Amino acid sequence: MSNKNRATLLFCMPSFVSGAAQVFDLTGDGVCIYNVSSTPEAADERATFQDWAAVGDDLVAAYGAAAL
Repeated sequence: MSNKNRATLLFCMPSFVSGAAQVFDLTGDGVCIYNVSSTPEAADERATFQDWAAVGDDLVAAYGAAAL
């Protein structure tokens, strides 16, 4: 998974086309599909892992900037 997707793992990320389609969605059922997990615990595990991976990425970036 790329670093920019870590924070948006469990959120709906619509494309331009699906975002424009929401303007005409009068029923309110939405066209955005969310990332799903088999259980709430699995979703928590994935999110926690991604949070700590983002912290690790930040530490690596800070260390790299300090080493210059």
